[in-house]
Amino acid sequence: MIQEIKNKLIIQELKPLIKGKKICYLTGAGISVASGVKPFRGKDGIYTNNPDLIYKLRPDTFETDPDFLYNFHEDFREQLLDKKPNIVHDIITKTAFDVITQNIDDLHEKSGFNKVIHIHGQVNEYRCRSCHFIYKGSFSQNQECIRCGEQKLRHNVVLFKENLLKNNLAMIVLEEAEIFIAVGTSGTIYPVAQYPQLTKAITICINPELPENHHMFQHVLIGDPEKLLMSLFSLTK
Repeated sequence: MIQEIKNKLIIQELKPLIKGKKICYLTGAGISVASGVKPFRGKDGIYTNNPDLIYKLRPDTFETDPDFLYNFHEDFREQLLDKKPNIVHDIITKTAFDVITQNIDDLHEKSGFNKVIHIHGQVNEYRCRSCHFIYKGSFSQNQECIRCGEQKLRHNVVLFKENLLKNNLAMIVLEEAEIFIAVGTSGTIYPVAQYPQLTKAITICINPELPENHHMFQHVLIGDPEKLLMSLFSLTK
């Protein structure tokens, strides 16, 4: 009850501030849970239930156990085929100027928003480790790259110990944003967790639970992201 009162007061304060402003969202796995996609971290998360993945989802596994990496990401890609965006994705599509996402799914695109910066890549893409050419769709093991002929294809997903993809584009968006809203992210992955400190925008966090980097935001709303976003933008179902 106390949190609900706090949320209402914060939302009342924010409504006139966000009106007509350029909004940049940072989205995490939390927004896709309602679509049936398992999160990587948090309750029942893929990594939470299998912490040894930190030693397997690494670039050197391409040399030691490439079958594991292929099967892990291919299984996840196939699980996404029938998943549909939920109301949070739709609200973001209606209100966003830019979206930076940590998610490797394509639910933002399925919702109709195509200016998505996938800083962790996309599991429905693959690229060549030799010439770095990027393809859409799926591939088979030992398939040759049509550009260079090497058998070094991989899912276009960032692994532990690898740099973010398109981080330079994310920095440009953060510089231009007037409102920065992080939704469904745990705030544990760096350098992404520092994004609120890298923008001059008004910063807002919306999450079911208090994220680790909550102290970096000017405004923190804790609760159901769908309800909070609908209230913030005065939307109805």
